[in-house]
Amino acid sequence: LTALINDITDLTFLQAGQVELKRASFSLPQLLAESLEQLGPLAARKGLSITTSIADSFPSICADARKVKVVLKNLISNAIKFTPAGGAITIGAEADGNEVRVAVQDTGIGIPEEEWEWVFKPFYQLENSLVREHGGIGLGLAIAKNLIELHSGRIWIESTVGKGSTFYFTLPDCLC
Repeated sequence: LTALINDITDLTFLQAGQVELKRASFSLPQLLAESLEQLGPLAARKGLSITTSIADSFPSICADARKVKVVLKNLISNAIKFTPAGGAITIGAEADGNEVRVAVQDTGIGIPEEEWEWVFKPFYQLENSLVREHGGIGLGLAIAKNLIELHSGRIWIESTVGKGSTFYFTLPDCLC
């Protein structure tokens, strides 16, 4: 209940423009490692493999590390939630110019194309609440979208039903 209240409060402040960035230099590989340390046990319980494709020598990023970590954790936890037992999750990042693009790919249930624009709306659920087998209330992706947009970035999805989804986000002008 506390986590739900915190998510609603965070989203309310984000949408009202009352959240500021605290930019500092950080290591994206280290931030990802910390996120996976926290979420790895959830994936292990489902027998999911998680691989990363990001060099330890990845350039330092100047952004709000705490907020980027929230985005990573929300995307990874969704991938874990919607990937059947034995599936795989791959997380990668690349630098292009002064922009970073991160991808979280899963072999989960996939999302129909007509739903792509809706998944980032608060409280939106793909499944009917009466027959839903996956937890959550639909705030994680809405929070992620608002945090990425606060960084002047972009977040989007590519997905195939029955094969999985890839969530991408960019952080522009962020390389130190």
